Amino acid sequence: MSQELSSEQKQYIQSLEYEVQKANARVEYLAERLGQRELELSEIDAQLQTFKNAYALLQKEKEDMKQEETQESHSE
Repeated sequence: MSQELSSEQKQYIQSLEYEVQKANARVEYLAERLGQRELELSEIDAQLQTFKNAYALLQKEKEDMKQEETQESHSE
């Protein structure tokens, strides 16, 4: 017993298919944006790590200079 769909039902199904296509396009767009954000965040994280390393080196250099000054003042 196959029933023919009424034109209203066909139109409703078409509108649902259109909404699904729109939703899929939106999901793809958001997934692409998320990928871009993740890339940006990983670049920021790499820059932050570089800064932390540079700061640690600077702190070590300052400490070394203090020790050298202390040694020089003791040797005088």
